[in-house]
Amino acid sequence: MAVSCVAFLALSLSLPLLLLVAWKRWRWGRAARHVIVVVLGDVGRSPRMQYHALSLAKCGFSVTILGFSNSKPRDELLQSDRIRIVSLTEIRRFAVGPHILQYGIKVVFQAVHLLWKLLCREPAAYIFLQNPPGLPAIAVCWFAGCLCGSKLVIDWHNYGYSIMGLVHGPSHPIVLLAKWYEKLFGRLSHLNLCVTNAMREDLVENWGIK
Repeated sequence: MAVSCVAFLALSLSLPLLLLVAWKRWRWGRAARHVIVVVLGDVGRSPRMQYHALSLAKCGFSVTILGFSNSKPRDELLQSDRIRIVSLTEIRRFAVGPHILQYGIKVVFQAVHLLWKLLCREPAAYIFLQNPPGLPAIAVCWFAGCLCGSKLVIDWHNYGYSIMGLVHGPSHPIVLLAKWYEKLFGRLSHLNLCVTNAMREDLVENWGIK
C-alpha cells in the first residue's frame, strides 16, 4: 500500500513536469521556422528590413513583420504567403506638458504595446530588430525573447543616441541615458548585423558587440 502511494505521488509530481516539457518541445517545433521582424517605424520606408523578410521567406521561414503601416510595402511582401504584416499603433507626442514628459509617455506606451504584440504572436526562433529606433525596442524584444525562448538579432543601421544628439546636443542627459541604454541592452543580443565595416569595428572595439 505504501509503495503504491509513493508511486502515485511520484507520478502526480512528475506528470505536470513531463507535460510542460512536451508542451515546450511542441512550441519550439513550431517556432523553429518562424521569425518576427520588428520595425519601430514605417515598414514601407524600411527597404532593408523588407529585403530581410523576403530573404527569410525564400529560405522557408514564416515571417511576421511588426511595424507602422504609414506607406505601402513592396508588392512581393504583400503577395507572399509566408509573410504577414501586423500593424503597430503609432502615438504622437501630446501637445501639453514638458517635452521630456511627452517623450516618456510615448516610450512607456510603445514598450507596453510592443510587448503585448510580441507575446500575442506565434512563438519565433528569432526576433529580428532594426536599430534605430532602439528605445524601447531593444529591451522589449530582449525581454520577450527571454519569455518565449527567441534569440534577438539586431540590424544596426546607426546609433539611436547619436541621432538624438543632433537634436538635444551630445551632452544632454537624455542623450547620455540613451547611449548607456543602447550599449547595455545591445550587448544582450545573440546575433548582430551592421551596414558598414566601420560600424562593425566600432561595435567590437567600443561596445563589445560582435
